[in-house]
Amino acid sequence: MNKQNIKNIVLITAIVIAALAVLVVLAGVEKKRAHYEKWGELAVLAETDERALFITENEELYSESIINLYYDFPEELDFVYNYAFHKDDYASMKFTDEELNSEGIPALYMFDKRWGYESMGGYYIRAMGCMSVSLTMANLYLNHNTDID
Repeated sequence: MNKQNIKNIVLITAIVIAALAVLVVLAGVEKKRAHYEKWGELAVLAETDERALFITENEELYSESIINLYYDFPEELDFVYNYAFHKDDYASMKFTDEELNSEGIPALYMFDKRWGYESMGGYYIRAMGCMSVSLTMANLYLNHNTDID
């Protein structure tokens, strides 16, 4: 092989490598575009927030309704993020001794992970459960009854 043939092979190899690099970059850009298209502002937040990144990378752990809760109430990112870890807490939920035996009305909160992820009427107790939580507090205080929660 002469020097000119070697130069041509090196040039063609360099062009092929550059073209492959461009294709890899374009594929990454397309994947990122599709990610932004699907997740919208949550994808933007995922660039700087580990919770949003976890949600977008672990989509199978989140229901569509919990993701939509974020879009309705962006300040609820922590609640949405924790869904994957606490969505089944209600199955083993128990009231504390302090809640059961309070001399006053026990303080229960809608965002409590024991029931906040339960859905009532298509809404999570965390988002729209003020009446059910209030009635539970009254029932615990008046009856010390855990049959109704």
